[in-house]
Amino acid sequence: MLFIGANALVPGEVDVDAVLRNPHVESSALAFAKAPLHVVPREQKSICVLQSEAATVPWTAEVCLGSQDATTCVIAIIVCQLGCTVLHFDEGTMEETDYLERALRMADGGADLFLVGGYNDERGTSAEIVQSLLSWFHEQKQRFTLSLACLLSHNTRITDISGRQVPLPVVSGVCITAGERAVRPARFEDRGPMIRERSCRCMASGGTTADLFDAAACEFTVEPWVFSLEARMRKVFFSMSCLGDAALLAQASTSPDAEGPDFPEEMRLTLRLLSEKPETDALFPSAGGKALRFAWDGGAWAPTPRLA
Repeated sequence: MLFIGANALVPGEVDVDAVLRNPHVESSALAFAKAPLHVVPREQKSICVLQSEAATVPWTAEVCLGSQDATTCVIAIIVCQLGCTVLHFDEGTMEETDYLERALRMADGGADLFLVGGYNDERGTSAEIVQSLLSWFHEQKQRFTLSLACLLSHNTRITDISGRQVPLPVVSGVCITAGERAVRPARFEDRGPMIRERSCRCMASGGTTADLFDAAACEFTVEPWVFSLEARMRKVFFSMSCLGDAALLAQASTSPDAEGPDFPEEMRLTLRLLSEKPETDALFPSAGGKALRFAWDGGAWAPTPRLA
């Protein structure tokens, strides 16, 4: 069930507008949106969750945890006494029960819920995700205190682009550290091992999602998933990788105006990689069907010789 402060929301479907008008929600969201951007340095022990990924990390692991590049997506940080969980929700993962239920880990004693991302996009994609996500949390038996909802109107700025008044997100990344246990707007200099292979998951996973952290071993994990692209899809991906920026944005993004400057080239690299390595064994030749593991060596996540 969702709470704002000591007060539970009324049963049933969540009235998103009423939630965002709540004085506590409004003041905390506006303060968060005005906070300076924290750049997580590559030498800091950190985990950046991508779309279709999740991470649950105990405070004892001393990891800076978060996510970024949320335009129409919503990043959820669930903070409990023992640690926190980060998820990156899009239209696809909102339909995945297994992914949603990752938010319930360690939450039996109650948890603080921080939601960042999603803005008043012209297609209304963010509003649908926010409505579904808040209603889902409200349906759970666990108590979730909504500590931050930097969403929709609270996360929208208007910018002139070629004479058009275009809505854009204010904050698209967030992190939390074990030491401070404070949520801040953030950008990660390093998103972790095997970033290009991991980026393929949301485009060729068949709905499978991944956990990035093995708390027992204190290791970053990249788990291969089973997939095989048909020849037609390989051609489609290769053709898309040859498009110019504007055409690629129009086809590959739910929010073309809101994407960062690196989006087109990163998308091309992902599409080209999938067209060249269209199945599991080609994309992960050394994995043997097992998770690839990385341990923190003091300045980076280094591969471990042991496979899961």
